[in-house]
Amino acid sequence: MPDIMTMMELADFFNVSMDILLGYNMSSKTIKDISDRIIRLAENQQYTEAVSEAEKALVRYPTSFKNSKSLCFFCMQFCTP
Repeated sequence: MPDIMTMMELADFFNVSMDILLGYNMSSKTIKDISDRIIRLAENQQYTEAVSEAEKALVRYPTSFKNSKSLCFFCMQFCTP
């Protein structure tokens, strides 16, 4: 792996950001976006992915009421027999 200065020169040479050079995915990580994604996945019956997103959200934002609310909504809508 090149040092940071070389990476900055490469990014400048290729006219890209460091994020793109390193392959970083600039997906949205706001609480609202994560919550909306969980609900959208559940509505599309992608339950495994919804649970996975919910678990990641709870790790990332453990005290977020919005995440807890989304997880409760998900469970009430899709986990009841």
